[in-house]
Amino acid sequence: MQQTSPTVEHTWLLFIFLLSFCKFEGSECDLGSFGLLSESSFSFRGGKKIVAEGGSIPKTASMLRKIPGIGDYTSGAIASIAFKEAVPVVDGNVNLLREIAAQLVDPLRPGHFNQALMELGATVCTPLNPSCSSCPATEFCHALSTAKHDSTVAVTDYPVKAVKVKQRSDFCAVCVVELLGRGTSLDENHSSSKFVLVKRPDGGLLAFRSIRVSICLNR
Repeated sequence: MQQTSPTVEHTWLLFIFLLSFCKFEGSECDLGSFGLLSESSFSFRGGKKIVAEGGSIPKTASMLRKIPGIGDYTSGAIASIAFKEAVPVVDGNVNLLREIAAQLVDPLRPGHFNQALMELGATVCTPLNPSCSSCPATEFCHALSTAKHDSTVAVTDYPVKAVKVKQRSDFCAVCVVELLGRGTSLDENHSSSKFVLVKRPDGGLLAFRSIRVSICLNR
């Protein structure tokens, strides 16, 4: 669904209210096969939060980011286009670019500016086949300027892609410590057993305690 399309302009709020009454299990089953499992989860939780707080959509990017499933890009798009807040529409993993974009946003028409950039990236400055001849920003394009002065460089070389680090294979020996319930033998049901687990830092998963060693073991 195109969120900016006029065809859904008067129905998307109703969608949020209906979403809040859905069971996530059904949404998960319907969208999981499309690779949208996490999106359906965030949409469900976000809809529940909005309705629970009175059904009012936050009007600032900072408040929109508190809704599950809404990040820097989406919050900037909603706040600037719908509520005319002068914020950029940039993904959260490019902090430097977001600071620069924030200086360029027209405070009087932030929605127009952001929609223009979104359309420019979607139709003109595409990653594989950019239409530089029809681009209105060629005067300021560093990639095009570099390509004109260096035959070994192409516009599509930008942005420079990070070199992927080769994956490492680790071998480990595991020793599981099990505390049997009182009066339980090794041959009986272990439903009352306890296992030694440690909590990883920063909200990590439970894991068996591990000790790193630098000894090569013969397999």
